Amino acid sequence: MALKHKPCQIQDELSTIVDLGGSVKDVVIEHPVYGEFRADLMINSPSDLRAFMAKMQKEQAEPLSSLTEGIHLHTIEADSDDVLDRIEQALKVKGYLVENL
Repeated sequence: MALKHKPCQIQDELSTIVDLGGSVKDVVIEHPVYGEFRADLMINSPSDLRAFMAKMQKEQAEPLSSLTEGIHLHTIEADSDDVLDRIEQALKVKGYLVENL
């Protein structure tokens, strides 16, 4: 899914996905000069999300999406298409979903 949001909305975006039953496998950005950057995330649960956010804060790390004005892709997996549809709809309602790249 293609998404766009501010850095302060990372936790909300990821918790929306996980809380609805999805797993966030990676994050991908397309840099205009360097090409594609992909990083494995493997966020499958709220505890994975807490650990990820704690590490981001501890390291004061900038998200990859800061290189692309917030635009990024996530590979999201779920047990059913229905769960994926609910995740997509929730991200759309929150204004995070980019429908036309």
